[in-house]
Amino acid sequence: MNEITIHGHIGGAPKFSQGRTTAVNFSVAVSDGFFDRARGEWVNRPTVWHDVVAFGELANNVYDTLTQGTVAKGTLVTVTGSFSDNSWTKESVEPGGEDTVIRRIKLVATDVAVSLKR
Repeated sequence: MNEITIHGHIGGAPKFSQGRTTAVNFSVAVSDGFFDRARGEWVNRPTVWHDVVAFGELANNVYDTLTQGTVAKGTLVTVTGSFSDNSWTKESVEPGGEDTVIRRIKLVATDVAVSLKR
């Protein structure tokens, strides 16, 4: 299993959907930095955005928690889960043209927690 844990800020309101199974989708921004001793200052790396999806009872709990009063965009969360490749190929409209691979990776959550740091 390729389990991973990320810790970052919610990028916007979770989107709830109910079909064959209940799902909630949201994004998490993970920022990182390091201290550059040669320059004597902190250097921020570019923010990495992760698309997250939760299913079933976890989806209900995530939606209920992340849409409550004080929990909003920018809230610090910890998400544990595994990456799922949802990539697909867009066929060329021109005969003999090259197909385009559309890369889409989602983090399928097995646990989500709101940070109590702040």
